[in-house]
Amino acid sequence: MKPTLSRAVKRALQRAPLVLVAPIALVAPFAGAADWEVKPRIEAGYQWDDNYRLSLPGTETEVSGAMADAQLEIESRSQTVEFSFTPRVRATYFPNDDEENSEDYLGRLELLQRGQTSEATVRLDYAKEDVVSSEQPGTEIDTDLGVPTVGEGGLVVVRNRRQLISIQPALSHELAPRHNMRYELGYTDVEYSQDLSEFQVGYTDAQAAVGWAFDYSERSTLTTRARASRYEIEDTEQRSDAYGLELELGTDTTETLRTFVRIGAQNTDVTTELDSTGGVIEETTTETSWLAGGGLRWAGGLTELFLDATRSVGPTSAGVIVERDQLRVRLDRAVTPRFSFFTGLRGVRDEALDEESTFNGRRYATADLGVRWRMQQTLSLLASVDYTWQEFGEGGEDTDSSGALLTLIYEPRRRD
Repeated sequence: MKPTLSRAVKRALQRAPLVLVAPIALVAPFAGAADWEVKPRIEAGYQWDDNYRLSLPGTETEVSGAMADAQLEIESRSQTVEFSFTPRVRATYFPNDDEENSEDYLGRLELLQRGQTSEATVRLDYAKEDVVSSEQPGTEIDTDLGVPTVGEGGLVVVRNRRQLISIQPALSHELAPRHNMRYELGYTDVEYSQDLSEFQVGYTDAQAAVGWAFDYSERSTLTTRARASRYEIEDTEQRSDAYGLELELGTDTTETLRTFVRIGAQNTDVTTELDSTGGVIEETTTETSWLAGGGLRWAGGLTELFLDATRSVGPTSAGVIVERDQLRVRLDRAVTPRFSFFTGLRGVRDEALDEESTFNGRRYATADLGVRWRMQQTLSLLASVDYTWQEFGEGGEDTDSSGALLTLIYEPRRRD
């Protein structure tokens, strides 16, 4: 007997890792010191895709069936502390292709502590998911303005699962009026159930940055930032150490509009271990990359707009360090208090940092268009269509897919 969607969701909840629930125990002793709110969100409906794994023409896998996405946001706010923890479970059930069924577990913790002259933040992300989700990013905006995403390699023709753990603490403090120092750390560890050479291999990305910010006007800040990184990719004889400098201008033009412009450069030392008759020797080459970025975030009236373009360097699951050009656009527009539409676009261009690499480059684009109807205060209907395209190498064979989604969203604690 084939499992039903409800049984799949129950099994997913039972098997959810401890990392999704442990933070609750850590903050429970402080529950009486602040106002707490629990906001569940449950989405369930129908999903269709004519090339689920973005395979080459002639090898497509078409799927259709049920999906469910449940999350529980637990947050607390006081004058000096803001805390948010959101465990999440996703599941799909395709009656005609059980092998494509998946159960994904995700979690995010965010903590902010304000002082009179300082501010500290910590963000922790966890994901254990099918590579269809991790290697085919959508148009959702899950990082702040100007913070690029790097990591996926785009190859999902082989079934696999990814585990990601990422922690990003930061501290800023005031040196003098209009002068601030900011310190940032970041560590990301990615592992796969199967390490597949040139497809999906684990990697780590460790970063540190120190910046000086000068408020040269009431709404504008000029930041100089020095960065250092180490990239390590499993199953390779390479490690990469990077260091660079950035200059960024951020402006809160109005209370609803935020913009930024960034330029910088980075040197990356790629060290390769080579076997010789005399033993193992190390050979190091240095690559120089330009870094850049610009964009805006605007929320005014019935419209919300996010737009940024970035150029960055980082590791990918394909087992190479890449220079990435990325464009992200997201528009949400309310037509009436109960009816709205949204659209988004993400474009990625990856080129190997090492010119001698066998990686041919990657082009990826995805777009969606949808509507949301608030039938009741706590119940919404969402319908959307999407299109994804990918190509490896200049003039290489490309592939694409089309999809559709129809779901009901239940948010019992929604107030607006």
